[in-house]
Amino acid sequence: MTNMSTLDVILEKIHLRHDPRWRARGMCVACVLELMDREDVSIVRKSASLADVLELLKTAGVVRDVFHQDKRVCLHFICTLMKMLKSVEDPAVLEQIIQVLVQLLLDLKEEHFVQYVLDELQTQLCKGAGGKRFPHLTFLGKLVDAVSFLAQMLTTTHLCVLECMCECMLNLDESLKSAVCYVFRGVWASEAGLQSLPHTLRERVCVLLLHTLTHACSLQLTINCLGLLLLMLHRGEMVFFLMNQKQNPPSEQEDESQCTELSNQHYSLPLILKRLLLGGDECVQVVSVRCVSAVLTHSPSQYCTPFIQADLPEFLFERLSSNNEVLLWSVYDCLLLLCEDAAFFSQCHSIYGIVSLVRSLKAVLKLSNLEVQKKGLQLLTAILERQPTSVRLFPTVPGFVGVAEVVQGALTSSCLRLATQAARATTALFRLHHQSSPVHFGELKRIVEALTSRCAELPSHITSQRRRCFPDSESGQSFRAGEFLIQALTCFQEACRLAEECVTEASVKENTLATPDNQSEDTLESLCVCLLHCCDTVYIPAVTRLCERVPSPQLLQLFFSVLSMQFSLSPSLAPTFATKLASSGFIRLAVEHKALLSSGNRHSSLNAACCGFLLKLCVCLLSQPHPVAGNHEQDGEEVEYVLRECLPSLCCRVCDWPSVLLEIPEENQNTQFCLLHLLSLSLLHGDRLLPDGTVFSSVLNFVCVMQEQHDSLPPSVLKPALYLLAATQESNPDLDWAALNSISKALCSTPLFFSPLSSPHPALLRFIFRYPALAERFGMKVLSNWLAAGLEPAAYGENKQGCPDLEKNIDSSVLLELLEKNSSTILSLLGVLCDDDTSVARQAVQVLRCYLQAGHSCSSAQAHLLKPALLKLLQRLTCESEDNTVLGSLILEVLCLVQNNLPAQSNMDNTDFKLLYHVSNLVGKVKCNNSEFLLPALNYVYGCLTLCSPHTADRVVSMLLSNTSVMELLQVVLNLLSCPFSFISSSPLVCCCLLLLSSLIALQHTLSAQVHKSVSLELEIFVKVLTFHKRHTDNLVLVCVVRLVQALLDVDLSSPVVRVSECLRLQHPLQPVDGALHPLGYTGAISLVRALQSLLLQKQELLLNASVNCLRSLTGFLHRRKPTIAQHVVCQPWNRFLLYSLLNSGENLALHPATLSLLTLLVHWSGGATQWDSDVACVCEAVEKRGVKELRENTTRTLKLLLTECSASSLSEQLNMRVHSLLESLDQLPPTETNTKAFVLVGSLSICPADFAVSTQPFALAVLHLNPLGFNSLGAELRCAALIGPCGSAGGVSELPEREADADAARRNRRIRARFRDFILGRTRCCCSCVFGVGVFVCLPLLAMLNVCTALLLAAITAVCSTDSDPHTHRHRHDSNLEIYKRLFETKRKDQLNALKNLVELNDVNQQYKIIDIMLKGLFKVLEDSRAVLVAANMQPDDPFPLDDKIKEAYSHVVENTAFFGDVALRFPRIVHHYYDRNAEWSGLLRWGLRFCNLTGVFTEGPHQHVLTLMSQELGITEKSPDFINPYRTERDDVLHTAEAFQKLLREEQKRRRKEEKRKEMRKGPRISRSRTEL
Repeated sequence: MTNMSTLDVILEKIHLRHDPRWRARGMCVACVLELMDREDVSIVRKSASLADVLELLKTAGVVRDVFHQDKRVCLHFICTLMKMLKSVEDPAVLEQIIQVLVQLLLDLKEEHFVQYVLDELQTQLCKGAGGKRFPHLTFLGKLVDAVSFLAQMLTTTHLCVLECMCECMLNLDESLKSAVCYVFRGVWASEAGLQSLPHTLRERVCVLLLHTLTHACSLQLTINCLGLLLLMLHRGEMVFFLMNQKQNPPSEQEDESQCTELSNQHYSLPLILKRLLLGGDECVQVVSVRCVSAVLTHSPSQYCTPFIQADLPEFLFERLSSNNEVLLWSVYDCLLLLCEDAAFFSQCHSIYGIVSLVRSLKAVLKLSNLEVQKKGLQLLTAILERQPTSVRLFPTVPGFVGVAEVVQGALTSSCLRLATQAARATTALFRLHHQSSPVHFGELKRIVEALTSRCAELPSHITSQRRRCFPDSESGQSFRAGEFLIQALTCFQEACRLAEECVTEASVKENTLATPDNQSEDTLESLCVCLLHCCDTVYIPAVTRLCERVPSPQLLQLFFSVLSMQFSLSPSLAPTFATKLASSGFIRLAVEHKALLSSGNRHSSLNAACCGFLLKLCVCLLSQPHPVAGNHEQDGEEVEYVLRECLPSLCCRVCDWPSVLLEIPEENQNTQFCLLHLLSLSLLHGDRLLPDGTVFSSVLNFVCVMQEQHDSLPPSVLKPALYLLAATQESNPDLDWAALNSISKALCSTPLFFSPLSSPHPALLRFIFRYPALAERFGMKVLSNWLAAGLEPAAYGENKQGCPDLEKNIDSSVLLELLEKNSSTILSLLGVLCDDDTSVARQAVQVLRCYLQAGHSCSSAQAHLLKPALLKLLQRLTCESEDNTVLGSLILEVLCLVQNNLPAQSNMDNTDFKLLYHVSNLVGKVKCNNSEFLLPALNYVYGCLTLCSPHTADRVVSMLLSNTSVMELLQVVLNLLSCPFSFISSSPLVCCCLLLLSSLIALQHTLSAQVHKSVSLELEIFVKVLTFHKRHTDNLVLVCVVRLVQALLDVDLSSPVVRVSECLRLQHPLQPVDGALHPLGYTGAISLVRALQSLLLQKQELLLNASVNCLRSLTGFLHRRKPTIAQHVVCQPWNRFLLYSLLNSGENLALHPATLSLLTLLVHWSGGATQWDSDVACVCEAVEKRGVKELRENTTRTLKLLLTECSASSLSEQLNMRVHSLLESLDQLPPTETNTKAFVLVGSLSICPADFAVSTQPFALAVLHLNPLGFNSLGAELRCAALIGPCGSAGGVSELPEREADADAARRNRRIRARFRDFILGRTRCCCSCVFGVGVFVCLPLLAMLNVCTALLLAAITAVCSTDSDPHTHRHRHDSNLEIYKRLFETKRKDQLNALKNLVELNDVNQQYKIIDIMLKGLFKVLEDSRAVLVAANMQPDDPFPLDDKIKEAYSHVVENTAFFGDVALRFPRIVHHYYDRNAEWSGLLRWGLRFCNLTGVFTEGPHQHVLTLMSQELGITEKSPDFINPYRTERDDVLHTAEAFQKLLREEQKRRRKEEKRKEMRKGPRISRSRTEL
């Protein structure tokens, strides 16, 4: 070679012997070949030569022509390069070699070279180590990409290569696995190669791919694996196999072995994709999401569940925070597929992700990528459409506001496609279960306004029909505008439907978010008004403008449906809207389009929409102040029936109606009736469908023909026909005699009740009086029928109070006009009350009642008009000699109705006092058995006491107290209580008397009014009614009895109004306790407490409130009379069980004001002797769960009083912090206005809710009366145990003198008192705490222990006062303390056995089971704490009796609780074994307690030693003796020998209780249900 310019690629030493034919464009190919073979040539020079070869290969055919001279040279060159793949380590050179090989094989285009390469690769891959395989695999991957048929060759003739690659997938080298995945990706990309790939090898590759993805760490490997996975997921069978590979995570041993070779364990595909989704690389995230979408595309119903169970939607929603538009679109698309499965919603993924979606859409709407925005809105639409109705997406207002802002922003988009999709999302959003609580009507209104504004911006020329056109052309824009209008109208229809549902739902009618400033904007009424306004101003013009050119059936169908809904949204505006539609020709519009588009059974949905619109429009018009078809319900039903039947088939135009009316009636009679109704309604509202002359002649001919052929016309048809004649009479000649005769006959043949004259239209009135013949015959009748029959309550709808409602049929203005213009009408109305006919009088009263209730409330002006008239009637009734109590009762009913609608504390004028005077006088004249008259009279008197203002109360009370007849009547009615079964039928009268007497007692005590005649009352009868007769007494009577007892207790059972007799059980001379509580007595007080507690357990609303108020008054009475008794009542363990029952009966009862007030009472009056931390904590937990903002006003006030009381008591630090936190939350609540009615009707009884509201007044500060010993309230009861006088009598000892004559003796006594005060009080607290600790529900009678404590105290004082200096004095003193404790222990054992007796007698396995469960847990907790105290003090059981309070308390807890557990174990062996045998810690504690008790000496040779012995044998602690018998075991326990029998008995008990509850529900009569179970 003469030119040596290519020395870098030519080997000079041997080049001269090369044949020139191996030259190619300045390069000697032979030199390159020999250069590659030589090992002494540097790799750099070889790399340069390869680069030149690559340049040469870029020119197609040059190298191929050279190698075609000798294919052996070509093969040698390929072989050399293949060897270099194995020997070269430089990555750059390897890359050059691979490129040369690939380009060379492509340039040669001969299959046998490719076959040779595959054979070499197979040899190298099968024999080479892991690291040596990488270049060959990289080369193979690129070769597969370059050579199309290579994939098929691999899957047919070189499967060994693929199998070797599968082995490489288990190698630790991730670059090697990455190359393998790249090769497999090429194989899967070839359809022909994949078809020939064996099924087993496919599955193996799938499993290895899952394994590789599970352990992949490098990004390159992950991307290659995902590329292969994405190709696999395009095939359904691969998806099925991959998704059915169960999760098989690596174990710990396999993790340790991964240093040499990876395990074959892998995660499931959903978990793998979920893990990749959590990575930080957005490219990996995009591919992962597309893989999920590829799986779901095949079968969402089949594959959604695994991904949802893997919580993949949660992480997809997290990815929505990205700014990558590709990722966002992919996530939207994937979630759109996932939400097709119901599990997506059942597992609350929609609730979790809706916030992220809304936040993402807010950001996306700011971008310019419309496809991402559209896809996001599609996802939002799908979630809103498929979200279950039982779960709310937007429970709070902020969440709903966020999504509302999104749809508003999308609706304002300039792109109509995006706005259309936003309208679809808004349509789904306008569903009731998507609304927040409370419903944010203001935001709904803004959405509607945004939608309407976008519709108003549409071009004037739009079309709803698709045409072949370019998308961006003018016709395409018009079609998209029409498409948006249809979707907007659909959305608006959904908004109207939402408002319709809100109108019917009472819970969402009022918007709590509304304030006085924005009340008109954020209410349901404002939304309905907005819908009506938008429909009127935008949609009606847009649709009518479009349909004027090209009517669209779909658009008209939506349009008429929307119009139909407007009538139910705003009832107050519906008449105006209907009038506007009728006057604007919409009856004509609907009829014409119906005839044009729906004739011949076309567009049935449009026909139904038009018929529904016309029907609602006509019904609304008929209900307006100008009735044509009549006001009677039957008439309305007939008209509606005719319209409903004939409108679907009415397909003729308006111009054809006269000919239809002139046809023979028999053939098309209902259609003619329908036309008459439509003509009359249109004419009534100013739309003259036909000329007046045509209407007059056609209708007159119709009436004459019908009268001639049938002798009568249906009333519902005669009325519109007469109206049409009357309305068109002015422009037509007068009727002749024949026509008048036909009309007269038609009116005479019509029944009076259904006659048009019963409720005539003003035009008909003018028509009647136009013709003397008609006026003479029907003039007076039309007026009398208006008054007598036209206002019949049966003909009208009724309001919520069950009274006729005039507004539904007759407008008050028309009635007033008739009353003002027609004096005869007023005279008739006033004179009808004097009629002898009782039914007429009752009807007149009903008319007055309807007129009074027309405005739904009695204003002061109406009251001032009605009261004088009623007063005159009462005066007339009082002067009449004959007994007319029926009329009087009716007048009193109206008077009570006026009173019940007045606000509280109304100012009484002279008329009111005169009314009260006459009513009270009438009450005195009537016998007590006339409950029909007495009940409304006494209701009115009770209402006057309740409503009177403070400055008029004294006059009202004095007037009533001076009326001896009323007091005598009260006495007679109260005497009925002595025989409870006799007054059940007249219980409302008894209740009214009790309430009246309660108010008199309270007001007389406040005002100190003079009493002329008192009422005698036996208090014991009331206590018996509440205690023994409550099952046979109506609950309402019980409530009123409790209210009266409360009023008496508030005045300390001493009132001039009532003479309270003492209880018969009191023995004279009175005991000190009975004297202090006279006339109730100690036994009566305890009985009353138990009765009130029993009433509380019935859990009825009025009983709860009344009982807790009475219990509060009783506690205050006891505290004023005997503080120790009050504390004794409060500290009863029964109160704890009562609280447990109330607090665990549901959240509503736990936060009931009565429950909170009861707990407040117990906390206040317990004085720290009892801890209520657990109950207070239960209340706090219930409040925190519900939220203070959700509490009612009365609950808030009662809760604040409770928390204030608790904050002043000794609570734990954590509980105290919760209490203060809740108090702060309650203080931050805004004040609420309570608009409660002054009275509530319970049957026929008027009750003032304020009398039965739970009292929230703070407790009065109690004055602590210290006794000479300086004890607290509990120690004061022990002061009778003084040193003076013997204790031989059963009545106790004499009182300790206030001063000691001897100063030394006084000081000595004070030291003694101080020493034994701590001892005795410590023992008493031990007893109390033990009882409370174990949760026993029976009261510990502390007062019964006073005499015993006295004797023991004297004995103890004698021992302590000894001045003997004997060295054994200390031991003797301690032995004396032990003896004292033994005597106290005997008393305590009696109380425990009494408590246990009540538990045994409780015939309720469930209750026994629950009580013992609570009791045992508390007992062993106390036992464990006491053991810790004794062990820490190194206290041995045989040590002297301790003096330290803490050790002494622990000592007594161990002894007393161990004995008490023995009693429980022997009496309830089955239940105790159920708990004890499953708790090893209890066994150890009990064994220690038994050893301790046996060594203390308390049980030695005592009467309770056998309890420990029998209990040890019963529980298996000691071996049972041959003659062992549990003396307390019953047959019931023998039945419960197995757990199955015990559970069976529990189920039987539950079934019995359910049957009892069903029987209680079947009881008839207006009563408050109550429990029959006495606890």
